[in-house]
Amino acid sequence: MVSKDKRRWPEFLDRFLLLGLSLALVFWLIESSFFGDGTFLAQLFHPDSHELWMRVVVVAIILSFSFYAGRVVARFRRSRDELLEQRNLAQKYLDVVDVMVVGLNGRGRVTIVNRKGCEVLGYSEEEIMGSDWIEDFIPVRIQDEITGVFERLMSGTGETIPYYEN
Repeated sequence: MVSKDKRRWPEFLDRFLLLGLSLALVFWLIESSFFGDGTFLAQLFHPDSHELWMRVVVVAIILSFSFYAGRVVARFRRSRDELLEQRNLAQKYLDVVDVMVVGLNGRGRVTIVNRKGCEVLGYSEEEIMGSDWIEDFIPVRIQDEITGVFERLMSGTGETIPYYEN
C-alpha cells in the first residue's frame, strides 16, 4: 500500500481520472448500442476497425481532458494555499507592530486591519472588514477633507502625499 506522502499526485486527481474513465465507458456503450451495425455485443466487443479507432481517439481525448482538469485543479489549490499562507504571514507581521494599520481598497473599504487597529477602534476584525472607512470611522466634521485626500490618492495622477494622519 502506498502512503499518502509517497503518492505521485493528489488524491482528488484519481477522482478526475475515474470520472474520465466513466465517461469513456458511457461513450463506448452509447456508441455501441445506437450507432453500430449488428448486435449490441458484437459492436461492443468487436467494432469495425475504423469505428474502433474513432472510439479509441475519443476515449483518449476524454481521459486526457480529465487528467488535465485534475492538474489544473491541483495547481489552483496549491496557489490558493500559498496565497493564504502569505496572507497569514503578513497578518502576523501587522499584528506585531504596536501601531494601528488599516488597508483600504479603491472604494475606501477596509481590506486589512491589525490587532492594534481593532483595539483602537473598539471592534472585532470581522466587524471592521469591508466597512467604509470614511463613513464608519472618520468623524463627520472631517469626512469631506478625508474624502478629498483619498480621491486624490486614488486618482493615479502621480500626486503623492508623504504623510497624512486622520
